[in-house]
Order: sequence, then C-alpha cells, then structure tokens
Amino acid sequence: MEPLPLPTLFVQPRLPKVTHIVQRGDKLDLREPRPTILGVRASDVLGPLKEGLCVQHAKLARRNLLNIDKILVITAKDDWLNGFIKFVDQPFAKSVLRLNFSAVMGPNRSGYHHNEHSVWLDNRAICQTFMKFSLTHGLPAIFHTYLEDSSVHQDWLVEYLRLNPSQKFIATGFDCNGTNNDRFVERRIQLLQEVEGRLDRKLHVVLHTLMTNLRLIKYAYDAFPKRIYLLGQSVVRDSFMGTSLRFSTKGASMRTYRDPNFKPGLSLFNWNSARLNDALASFIPDFFDDF
Repeated sequence: MEPLPLPTLFVQPRLPKVTHIVQRGDKLDLREPRPTILGVRASDVLGPLKEGLCVQHAKLARRNLLNIDKILVITAKDDWLNGFIKFVDQPFAKSVLRLNFSAVMGPNRSGYHHNEHSVWLDNRAICQTFMKFSLTHGLPAIFHTYLEDSSVHQDWLVEYLRLNPSQKFIATGFDCNGTNNDRFVERRIQLLQEVEGRLDRKLHVVLHTLMTNLRLIKYAYDAFPKRIYLLGQSVVRDSFMGTSLRFSTKGASMRTYRDPNFKPGLSLFNWNSARLNDALASFIPDFFDDF
C-alpha cells in the first residue's frame, strides 16, 4: 500500500511522559493515589463483535478507570489484530470518544526477525488503514510502526509523514525481546532520527515497551530532546507480582522479587512508579520538561 494523505488530525493525542498499562484483572483501589493517566489494552476491554467491538463501560468500571483520562493501546497477537482491523467500525469509535480516552495507539503486527519480510507490507497497510479510520471518526490516534533497516520502509515512512503534517506523534516498539539488545534499540532510534532529518519536522516519539532501561531512554532522549514518551506494562506487572524497583545512581535498574517489605498491588505500583520518575529526573534532568 502506497503512503496516502489522510484526514487532518484535529484532536491531538494527550499523554504524559510516562504511561503505565494496566493489565487484565488489575483493579485499582479508589482509596489509593494513582497517576492521572493510565493505559489499557484494547484486547482487555473490547466487547464481542455482535456489539460492534465497543469498549465496554463495565470492563473499565471494574478497574475504576471510568472517570480518568486513559490511553487505549491496540496491541495483541497478530491473529487478534487481523480480526480487529477487519471488523472495527463506527461503534468502536463512538465508545472511545464517549469513555475519556486521551490517545489511541494504533495496531502493529509483530516484527520478529524470522518473519519480518512477510509482515512489513501487511504492517504498513494495517497501520495506515487504522489511522484513516481513526481520523475519519475524530479519534486522537498515534501512528505506530516497527522500524526496519530497508530503505524502502524508510522512504515509505518519510512520504507518509510528509503527506500527513498534522500527525506529530509516532510510536515504535521493540518486539521479540528487542529491549534486551542495546544495539538493536539504538539502531531503531537512529533510523527514526534519519526519518526526522529527511522530513525536516520535529517528531514526538512514543517508545512502546521501553520503561526502565535508563541508558537507552537517554539515548533516545538525546536524539529527540523533550519529545520522548514511555509506554509499557512492566512496572505494573512487577508491582502486582510483589516486585519492588530501585535504581542506582548510574541508572541501572534493580528488582527485588517478592519483596517482603511490600504488599503486591497498587501501593507498590505507586512506590515503583515514583522510583522510576525520580530516576528519570535524575538521570535525564530535562526529561519531564515540555517541548
């Protein structure tokens, strides 16, 4: 699919510098403080096809997520994403607008090394098709794509962004344990930096699944100063499993599994997320500043 000019993005996504994705089954206690914006996976809150794949009011209510701004993250296994793209329609868009979502991160199929050449064309089609749907219905959507080394992909992405100047956000992720490979992540950041250079327009970059590797986050921040946003589930997952999080003065993350000093759940999540924010502010002094 060639890059296409899409409808103008009139409602810009709103997201904090760090967004934690709440997992299936995690219930937030209303008596506990929490971040003002959280993320939730679409696959955890959508209703059945016969109801139009709407985001379910009851599923958000069970997690006490109704009355706060939140980000809808469309991520799942490829088969689920294929079905979602095939059947998503107006009822879904209406439910997103009705239920206080401040951003919607679009879908993206897996970029595993062993099958990447069979998915890149599908990926572009899926990403662009969903963005067209979202912008047609006034959703605050974020274009999400894995970054490949191929010059064809780079050319496609540059042209897509040129044709759609209202889109300032772009999200990218690191599949197949990519965040465990520093060189792999650094190369992805370099590729996106090259895209920005050719585009001659500042991009705001959402890093999906990169949350606690401060050295890599700083590497990305140096490439896109004050325009890096983190989105992931690892801190929530650790907290509800009883794992506490700390950082050294050099930015290294340290975990204590089944920490006896904490009860698993929201209180530990608040403690862990505060440690992460403190470490980000210390390791990258301007990280939380606005561009």
